[in-house]
Amino acid sequence: MLKWFKSSLFLPHDNSSIKKTHRIQFSGKDDVSLKNYSIEEFEEASGMTYLSGLGFRSEGSYERVKRLTLKSVAEGKISQRAHWFGSHFADFLDRGYVNDVSIRWVDEKMNYGLFAEKDIKRHAYLGEYTGLVKPCTIFTGDVNEYCFRYPLYHRFFIVYTIDAKMHGNEISFINHCNSPNCEAVVVYHNDLFHMCLRAIDEIKEGDQLFFDYGNEKWRNFKS
Repeated sequence: MLKWFKSSLFLPHDNSSIKKTHRIQFSGKDDVSLKNYSIEEFEEASGMTYLSGLGFRSEGSYERVKRLTLKSVAEGKISQRAHWFGSHFADFLDRGYVNDVSIRWVDEKMNYGLFAEKDIKRHAYLGEYTGLVKPCTIFTGDVNEYCFRYPLYHRFFIVYTIDAKMHGNEISFINHCNSPNCEAVVVYHNDLFHMCLRAIDEIKEGDQLFFDYGNEKWRNFKS
């Protein structure tokens, strides 16, 4: 079933090159030390599909989101800051870059968290929150705790989310804190919006990374 669903995804971002070289630093609940996993090994261990960029259920879904994004841009609903980030982070997004971080078991309440494997400077890029971009209604919503609201707001009572429960990268393992050391920023690049994480403060090697999931209405699914 996982293989069928993986093949049904439409990926405007080419995943193939990063899959050959990228390693994921991961420590499971029963592991005594950190291990380096290939993407294939991580997918096997976690049941997730690793995405170095955004995924869509179909090419038609991608084209619809792209069209709505371009409409938002034409209507002036995008900030200059998002344009600036798009230029500043373009190479990172194109390469599916993720900073030097690890996924480690925390405890039974929090489960896994994301940790810095080197000192990270203030305002440094951490990575894109990748996953399956999908619509949901504002009344019933098909959401879970790994959904991050995509910045296309209230289009005919529909909102879009980035669902990283079964498709994503290391960034989806970052936990919530009211006093975070990271922030999410809206980035406009290649005719799409992207949600990227960057450091607010200097982060020391070994520190856990946190960001504020947002207002109470969306808090349970990372808005």
